[in-house]
Amino acid sequence: MKLYESSMTFLIYPYLTGKEIVCDKCISLLRQHIKSLVGITLLVAVTVLIVTDVQITMLKSLQQNSIYKQVSGLVVLLYIYLQWQLYFLRYNRTGQLYAKFKAWHLSSSVVIPVILFLHTSSGGYAYQSLLLVIFLVQCGMGYVCPHWIKKSNKLYFTLWTILHVTFAVCITILAMYHFYITYAYK
Repeated sequence: MKLYESSMTFLIYPYLTGKEIVCDKCISLLRQHIKSLVGITLLVAVTVLIVTDVQITMLKSLQQNSIYKQVSGLVVLLYIYLQWQLYFLRYNRTGQLYAKFKAWHLSSSVVIPVILFLHTSSGGYAYQSLLLVIFLVQCGMGYVCPHWIKKSNKLYFTLWTILHVTFAVCITILAMYHFYITYAYK
């Protein structure tokens, strides 16, 4: 049986012929594009909500609660910590553990804009605004990562990786500073 180049033809073809076709590569590619599209949609929605300063009454009242702010902040901090685990596993490359964590690293980035919005629905001031912007840009960069868009250009991969790691370091430093400021002035 001849496999068709067009993924849309490939998706429709089994329904036209009644035959089942299993192509792990095509299914995997489709899942990755769906994750990327969902992530981009959530990122755009969260960015619009933050920029337009839309007030969601129930969320705003939750965010003013000290316990909620601490718990949601710790969730964001835990997410940052877990994302860094891939970097450390890269050098250890313990087979399946690395592969599973890489898949988690890529998949979990889809929901982080929502988690970040649940922590803060406003831009904040000074370093908080910078942290928010870098975090959202980093999320956007994640959706155009070479693994998801199957870009094989070595220069693109190198530049993307340098920017991704640089933003991750900036986010980590600013998040730790935010953590320090939050508890130092209580």
